[in-house]
Parts: sequence; structure tokens; C-alpha cells
Amino acid sequence: MAVHNNPRIVTDNMVLCADANASLSYPDAYNINEGWQDYNSQQAHYRVLAKDSVELIDTSAGWIGYFNCNIDSAADWAVMFDYVAESGTPTFYLDNDGVDNNEYNNTIVASTTKQSFSLVHNMSTTGNSRFYIRLGSVGAGNVIISNFRFTRNVWANLMSAPLFPNLQDTDANFTLYNGPTIKNWGLNGPKYFAFDDTDDYGRTVDTMVPTANDTPLTLEAWAMTVDGGAGWQSVLAIHNTWTQIGFYNSTFRAGRNGGGGNSFLTSVGISVNSWHHIALTIDSARIGISYLDGVQVATGSVGTNGGSNGRFNIASFTGTGSELLDGNIAAVRAYNRQLTSAEISQNFNSQRSIYGK
Repeated sequence: MAVHNNPRIVTDNMVLCADANASLSYPDAYNINEGWQDYNSQQAHYRVLAKDSVELIDTSAGWIGYFNCNIDSAADWAVMFDYVAESGTPTFYLDNDGVDNNEYNNTIVASTTKQSFSLVHNMSTTGNSRFYIRLGSVGAGNVIISNFRFTRNVWANLMSAPLFPNLQDTDANFTLYNGPTIKNWGLNGPKYFAFDDTDDYGRTVDTMVPTANDTPLTLEAWAMTVDGGAGWQSVLAIHNTWTQIGFYNSTFRAGRNGGGGNSFLTSVGISVNSWHHIALTIDSARIGISYLDGVQVATGSVGTNGGSNGRFNIASFTGTGSELLDGNIAAVRAYNRQLTSAEISQNFNSQRSIYGK
């Protein structure tokens, strides 16, 4: 079964599982070679908390240390960590070589509330890469940086080897584009990815959908819209088959329109800025059932697939920037069978507590 924080989630016939709250989506110090390292004998200005965590002491504004990471292949790599500061909200800096004002220099405004940081950058040279850190001022308060990690995937598809050896490698399967930001929903809430409605989206490889036209399937997600918006805001869609779940003018929408065939469009009012579990199941007779927060809300005939099967799209209908989501996604899952109403309820109940349901 898939590795998940909560093993009660249904895994039979699962073909996509991307969850910001699952351990594989946030690798623990992945590719960190040696943990925190001193820079120019600056030991008095930091306190090492763990291999992937350090407290910056506000007695120096110089580069005081670095995390040493290993790049084993040229690719878009993501640097991620959590941070929290004492009162005074000092700025701090992240850089790749400890030199001010070059192309990798990042200024970060700290906060007394725990925050998450993500930076995606193309790394063309393999081998060791250092990420230096320093405070922006002295006397403004300490900053704790924790859970520093460095990975090719900012949101893993958990359906990967060795758990599922018949599927392709995770990194080849799933990609996020244009830097959706990683955040925490309050102190005790879920981790999630925030998508703007300008250019943020994600997608799998073109051959990810392993079903033939008109065969059963299930799409589901934990997501929210932050503005309601005019028109479609996709959460999870199948490329070139007009099949999707998402939001439309502060309603939940789900369905398939097969290029002129019958369509099935749920239209149920939802709360903006609130987490919702949304799902669509389709059987072999092309009967669709939609669910909102674990409860069936509509059923009806859907169109044929109409186009060729292909990839899953996240926060976009086409996977290139149409019907973009202005909101947040914490998890998406897909199955090549129709989940029962009891299984939809099981998936909803297994995680509802962290989403305030």
C-alpha cells in the first residue's frame, strides 16, 4: 500500500497519490551530505539543533554557516525549510556561495509564526552545493530554521518504486511549474501548496493515466478556493478528456463533457477560504457521482472521453495554464476504478480532522 500518514486511506487501484502531508512529499534532509557546517569560525553566532536545523543567534549579520547538499543530476531542484523568529521579525538571507547580491541571493522576512519557504532553481552542475545563511541585522532577535531539505520533487507522487515497481520513477512522473508556494495552515493545520491564478500549475507525464476510454475512474482532492472566482478553477483534471473536479463561482463542480456528448456538472455552493474534500467517480456505464465533504451530492450521465488519454493536471484544466486555480491544494488522488460511497467516506474521514471538518 502507499506510504501515508494515515493508513486508512483506500489504496486499491490507486494510480496517483500526491499529498503535502505525507512523509515522502517532504523528504527528511534529502541529499544533505553533512548537515550544518561552520563558515569562517562563526560558531558563536549559531546553535546547531539537528542535522537539518539551526538557530541563528542575532550577534552577527555575516555569513555564519551553510547546509552542504549533493546534486546527483541536473534538474530543477527545490530548497525547502521551515522558519520562525523571535519578536522583531528580522530578515535573513539564503545564498549558494556566501556572496551578497548575486543571482541566488534570497531575502526572507521572518515571522513569529512558523512559516515555510520553497525555492525552485535549475541546477546544471552535479556534485556538492552549499546553501549559506545569515541574518540581515543584529539585535532584532534569533531565527530558527528547521527541516531543511533539498529535493528534485516538491510534491511527490507516492505511487512509485519500490512500493510500486511497475510504475515509473517519481521524479519523472510529477512536476510543479512556476513555483507554487509551500505553506502551513496555521500552527496545527495541514501543509499545502498555494497556487495563484496567473501561471502556477502541476502535471504528470503524458502517459500517466493508465485507463482506456470509458473505463471506471475516481478523482478526489482536498482543496480550497480563496476568491470564488468567475469561471472554472480546476483542481484535478485528465488531459484531453474533459474530465475534472474543481470550483466555479463559489460552487463545487465535477464532471465530463465529451466534446458534445452528455455532460455531468455538479453545482453545489461551498465556503470560500475553507478546506473541502471533493470527488468524482465514474462507472463503466458512464454514470457519474460527485461527493462534497464525504457526502454524495449529485449523480447523472457523463459524456464519453472524447479525446485521447494522457496526463493528470493539477490546478489547471489543460496542464499549460487554462482554468487555473486561485487557491490551495493539500492532496490529490486518482484510481482506475469507481470508489464506493463507503470508500469515499472512508477517505474523507481519515483526514478530516486536520482540515477542520
